[in-house]
Amino acid sequence: MARSIFAGGTDYRGQSIDDIKKDLIDTQDLLKKTVRLFEKDLEKLKELGKFKYMDFDFRASTYDLINFFKTSIDDIDLIIEGINNGLNNVHMNLLENMQRLSHEKNKHHRKMFRNYYNPEYRTLHFDIIEELYQEGGDVTASMFDLGNMVERLQQFIVDRRNEMSINITNNIDKVDNLQQNSGHATGYQYNQRCETQNDIDEIIYLLKDIAEKLDKENKEELLEYVEDFNEDLKSSTPRKSRIKSTWTSIKSKLTLESVANIATITTSIPNIIDMGEKIINQLA
Repeated sequence: MARSIFAGGTDYRGQSIDDIKKDLIDTQDLLKKTVRLFEKDLEKLKELGKFKYMDFDFRASTYDLINFFKTSIDDIDLIIEGINNGLNNVHMNLLENMQRLSHEKNKHHRKMFRNYYNPEYRTLHFDIIEELYQEGGDVTASMFDLGNMVERLQQFIVDRRNEMSINITNNIDKVDNLQQNSGHATGYQYNQRCETQNDIDEIIYLLKDIAEKLDKENKEELLEYVEDFNEDLKSSTPRKSRIKSTWTSIKSKLTLESVANIATITTSIPNIIDMGEKIINQLA
């Protein structure tokens, strides 16, 4: 269907469910294309020897968008499956969550680019940076419409007492170990777990990036801690005591003078530590 020329301005209240499904598929295709473009551009920067000089905060925002787009691709799969087999309130929550996050990430990505000082303006290197900025802003803005679908799709929800629950066991490959022990989660719990998963993926990206800037010994030690941290967090039966112990080791490494003196990451270390503490606190 024809969408509004204004980001977030499309009115779906009078549209058919087939029109909405087509827009979801088109959005999913755009996200897949953008992920490929971002990964290709980042590889170009590495080939040019410019990746390590890329502004840390903007690079972190770019990797965060890649993760957000990949998660949204999987979420849209679940929504399309719901359209085909029966919608429920969890699907509505997913749409509203994507709309909310797209606003937040659009604003953040543009802010990080505005703060990006680079004397190599209009070089091939900076043209790639600008493409990451432009596409990131455009694609997140195109997702503003997703929440507008909810009012129309709610009309197709079957009225069942237990409709607020969704069995995500059969979709385990799509939701990356977000299941509860019972294999069921409410819409609220599902969204909370999705957000936690996004935080985990983001902090792993950032920690690995910091490790690449360290000397060989510190790099190898930090990467080992990070891998353990990642595996334990994504375990179907995470052990909080082990995770907290590994996180303590990571924090100790981050606060070493040799790490803190790396100018390109100093301002981001407190944010990374705050992010890690948030993840720890969210563990059951």
